[in-house]
Parts: sequence; structure tokens; C-alpha cells
Amino acid sequence: MRATYISIFVVTVFLGWAFFGWIGDFNVYVVNRDGSRWIKQHATLSDAVLFGFVIALVFAAFETALLWLWSKLVNRRRQPSKPN
Repeated sequence: MRATYISIFVVTVFLGWAFFGWIGDFNVYVVNRDGSRWIKQHATLSDAVLFGFVIALVFAAFETALLWLWSKLVNRRRQPSKPN
């Protein structure tokens, strides 16, 4: 099976969504002047799922764009020069 940019994007979105949704901290904190902080609002499960998906989408788009640019640069160097 040949990897395409769409398949790489989809796999990266799902892995990023699982990663950011699981370890992401989406609570709202208040920081006092002395440096201590407390939770103002606890994030619900739907907050973690939604914000994790949005962050994963941005991450996957950025990562796939970098991969596409890298591929274009490498392929440009590999092309043989045209004889005169």
C-alpha cells in the first residue's frame, strides 16, 4: 500500500486527537499574584474531545504541509539536469 498525503493526514489527526484529548489540560485556571493557582472551571469530556480535535486538526495540517514541502525539496534535488 502506498502512503498518500491524505492517508498521512487522517492518521495524524486521529493519533493527535487521541493524544491531545487524553493528556490535554483544558481546565480554566486563575493565577494569583503570589504564583498560586486554582481551577476556576473544570473542563467537561466534550470540551476535551472538541478542543483535542481542533488542536489535532491544526497539528496534522501543519505536519502534512511540512512533509509535502520536504518531499518537494528532496525531489527537486534528485531530478537530473537537462543536457544542453
